[in-house]
Amino acid sequence: MSRRKQDFSEWLCRQQGVLPNSALRYTLSALVPYTKANLDLVFRPGAFFDELEKIDKGVYSRAAISKAYYEAKRKQLIVIGSDGSLALSEKALESIRPFKPKKLKGAHVMVIFDIPEQENRKRQWLRLLLRELKFVQIQKSVWTSEYDCFEVLSAGIIEQRLEDYVRIFEARPVEA
Repeated sequence: MSRRKQDFSEWLCRQQGVLPNSALRYTLSALVPYTKANLDLVFRPGAFFDELEKIDKGVYSRAAISKAYYEAKRKQLIVIGSDGSLALSEKALESIRPFKPKKLKGAHVMVIFDIPEQENRKRQWLRLLLRELKFVQIQKSVWTSEYDCFEVLSAGIIEQRLEDYVRIFEARPVEA
């Protein structure tokens, strides 16, 4: 991951109040039933540890897992039951939650874009992001949402270097 993307990822995690992609976050997500990490850990442990090694940038070791475990305990992200079983604390569940934008009051976010054909992948990426952020397509390149996602959307546009092609507006209905 490039330094710019890593900085963006860390910034986004701080904005959303979630843990960055790390051995700790991946290990915690493996404790949430039916997540990909959980299913891999239960049914395909080799795949789980392969993914963990990728996240840890090839320096995976038993010590890294041990460190993640003790860090999770120290940060009170896991709780140990009386029978010795591990479970995620409420704090941990909050830290690995996906981004959930809040509704705007009396306004909408409107995105208008005109991305050149040679940047087709970036256009597809933007449309996927808009859907993920609960935008509704008005026209091919005009989208609107009633959710506050200015910062996440702006950061993604900057990361993809689409600033010249995308405009974000806050729109309010006009009373007649």
